[in-house]
This record gives sequence, structure tokens and C-alpha cells, in this order.
Amino acid sequence: MEAALKERLEAQRVVQAALREVMSELVEGVTEAEAAAILRARLVEAGAAGFFHEPVVWFGERTALKGMKGHADAMPGAKALSAGDPVLMDVAPLMRGLPVDVTYTGCLGECPALEEGRAVLRELRESIPAWVSEGRTRREITLLVEEVALAANFKSRQKAYLFGALGHRLFGAGMWPFGRRSGFGLGLGSSIQLFGSALLHRVTLGLVAWPFWNDSPRSETRPGLGLWSVEPHIARGDVGVKWEELLLVEEGGARWLEPEEPLL
Repeated sequence: MEAALKERLEAQRVVQAALREVMSELVEGVTEAEAAAILRARLVEAGAAGFFHEPVVWFGERTALKGMKGHADAMPGAKALSAGDPVLMDVAPLMRGLPVDVTYTGCLGECPALEEGRAVLRELRESIPAWVSEGRTRREITLLVEEVALAANFKSRQKAYLFGALGHRLFGAGMWPFGRRSGFGLGLGSSIQLFGSALLHRVTLGLVAWPFWNDSPRSETRPGLGLWSVEPHIARGDVGVKWEELLLVEEGGARWLEPEEPLL
């Protein structure tokens, strides 16, 4: 078990390093689509064999999810990067057959609201494992995240996500590599397990565990043992700030897979 976790942690660190590198190389005028292509190529160079979802890059007000009405709007587009813009990069490559789901928010230059948002996310990073260890339900944790954000004059943007998810169960590669990806860029094995379990939860009237954290009654249970991808996303005005990392829930409580300084 520990060897497998160490391997996943090493893979996560490789992905985090790629995110930092690409962020440091971005210049004014580059578009979201161009940055996403650079990021994808860098991840492939680092060993990515496929993607649970294709790299997402957003600039400026799009980091706060403004103007996004559907899947097509959320894809990296023609928006060009300007000085002072926040930059959000969300990637989920398959490294060594393991999905690694990580998000980083940076800025081209100075962005005071981004730094304030990062402080809120650091607070949440400290609190979330404690809430899990206390026995809070996934619904309670989702609502607590909203409270912490509001107290700092930020708003949670989780409701804009599919299923309003603050987090989701992290499955293995499953059927990979027999189906490389679906039409939405999802690694088939992992996505079938994730969305399939959501469907089975509904048709079996709850006999299969709900795989998401959100504020619905379906999340009125504690996070089960294993790995969860947790992704708080908050915003103030035109600045959105998000981080995503893997949380390990064990018999004695919860801890982040990464024990060192987070990607914040």
C-alpha cells in the first residue's frame, strides 16, 4: 500500500513541477489554447500516457468561471494573456497508468486578490483533513468550504461544476489502455468508473456509494476510505483561485497525499 502511494505521490510531484514550469514561461499575448497545448506537450514529455481530462487553461475573468454556459465555453480558447491576469491550469494526466488530478492558479505579474484567495485555500487545506477526521459528512464539508470563503469575501464556485462537486472519488485507470479516451477527452477506464458509479448510486437507490462531494442529500455521508480528489474553487470579482490535490482517507483519519508545501 505505502509503495503504491509513494509511486502516486512521485507522479503527482512530476505533474506539479510541469505546471510551475509552464506558468513561469507564459508571456503576454499567448492564448489559452496555446498555453494548454504547451502544457499538454510538457506533460507528455514528463511521461503522461493519456488524460482523464484534457488540460484546461483559463485567463483573467474566466478563472472565476464568468461567461461559461456549457462544456464548449469551458474549453481553452482564444483569450490572450495580459499583465496582471490570473491563470488557472487544471490537468489530469495518466502517469504510469495512474490518474493524477492537480490544479494550480498563478498570475502574470501581481494580483492581490489572488494572494488573498491563496490564503483562504491554505486555510482550507489545513481544515479539510480535520473535518474528515472529526466525522463530518461530505455535504457538511462542502457547506463549510462555502462559509470559509464567504467569511473572506470570496464565493465558492463549486455549483458551476458538474454535479456541483467539491471533490470526487479517484479511481484507477481501469480499462486503460484499451480505450484511449472518450469524445470529451476522458480516460475511459477512470471516467466510466466515476460516472458509472454515480449512475449506479441512483438506480440502486444508494446501494452504490455516491462518488462526489457536494451539498446534496446524496453527500450526507462521510468520505469513504481511499483516495479523493478535492478541488476548492473560490472567486472574488474577476479573479478565481483554485487548487486541487489528493486526499487519502484512512481508518485513523485523513491526510493529503502531499505532506510538503502545497501547490498554492
